[in-house]
Amino acid sequence: MSASNFKFLQVNSNIEVMREDDNTVYKSLIQEIREDGFLIQEPVYKRFILSLKYGDRVGLGVFTESDRYTFEASVLGVKDDDNLKLYILSQPENVKKHERRNFVRVEAAININYIVLESPLISSKDMDKYQLTQRALAIDLSGGGMMLKVDKALPEKAYLIIEFELVIKGSIQRLRLFGQVMRNLVENRGGVKRYLSGVSFYNLDERTQDKIIAYVFDKMIENIRKT
Repeated sequence: MSASNFKFLQVNSNIEVMREDDNTVYKSLIQEIREDGFLIQEPVYKRFILSLKYGDRVGLGVFTESDRYTFEASVLGVKDDDNLKLYILSQPENVKKHERRNFVRVEAAININYIVLESPLISSKDMDKYQLTQRALAIDLSGGGMMLKVDKALPEKAYLIIEFELVIKGSIQRLRLFGQVMRNLVENRGGVKRYLSGVSFYNLDERTQDKIIAYVFDKMIENIRKT
């Protein structure tokens, strides 16, 4: 085992893996560090395994105590180790460092439909009963929430049903979920007031959250490539 120039790569650290043709965020574990790359376990999502082959490009994410790193790598080969399949990956490319929060946010411009609830709902089955008549614009997005630009300030701690579409790997995904207003901001630009409401998602199922994270991850990789 050799030391890596990328200090955020540590043996036994968790790592997120995404392949370009798959919008699922798979989980894996770093098994070995080499001078020319590193090895990870077969990435898994629930009971599904991500199968990789030589030459595949993957997007990766690693958390440290204070930061999150996203980057890309190529699959250099496969190694069998005591019935455990390991993938050999190249040195990280297009590395970007982000301040660690619960979830990384990306700038966005997403049309939102929503409704303010009188009280919180528990079951997602109840969401379909409501017609979402209000409009807003999400100006950022993460796996845990979004910032909405609204015509007037929303009540703090208010519960919402939110619906929006994301384009993930060329496929349009319509999402409807619960949110709660956590804070409000007012900006005054040239005498025009702009109201912003920070919304946190709640009772979010893992599949929906993975779709949002996949979209955010794609946007981060796209921004890395642009810069």
